[in-house]
Amino acid sequence: MCAVPARFEETVHALEPVLPRFRLAEGDALVLDNYRCRHGRDAHPASAPSAS
Repeated sequence: MCAVPARFEETVHALEPVLPRFRLAEGDALVLDNYRCRHGRDAHPASAPSAS
């Protein structure tokens, strides 16, 4: 495993005990601010053409 993904995985596992845990009931929705939450998608380049 490459050093960066390994370090990221170690950091995530170290933080797991303090992360909030909750269950959603049927019909509930979870809305996240994509600018404030870590996610696994790379940012889109500013110069990329828009999808049509």
